[in-house]
Amino acid sequence: MNETDGGQALEELEAFRGAARMIVRAPDLDVKGKCLALLRLRDRAQGCAMPAWVEAAIFGEAAEFLGVAPVPPEVPGDPVELSARSLRARGYETCPTCARRLHDESDFARWRAIRRREVEEAERREAAVP
Repeated sequence: MNETDGGQALEELEAFRGAARMIVRAPDLDVKGKCLALLRLRDRAQGCAMPAWVEAAIFGEAAEFLGVAPVPPEVPGDPVELSARSLRARGYETCPTCARRLHDESDFARWRAIRRREVEEAERREAAVP
């Protein structure tokens, strides 16, 4: 594959990713309609320069819809952090209700970093296809 073919293959890949995203987000299609449309799109990908890559891209875009997306690590949200901070500010080391150790600043910083990475990853995926 030469450089021109590579550019064309990447354009095909981007077009199929965009089509898969449109199918998954189509408000006028029910679940069955979306699944059938994704399968037809996959069948069309067989004529591409890089069919396996295109198929992976299609199902990568549809992973969440299909229920096979990786589950992000469970990270307590802001309400948990705010409650723990509030209790710590009042001098508690453990929760007065359940007696569990209250999280500290290192936990809060780690949670913020994880949440930030999740947002950045979602933005990167969204920006990958116009």
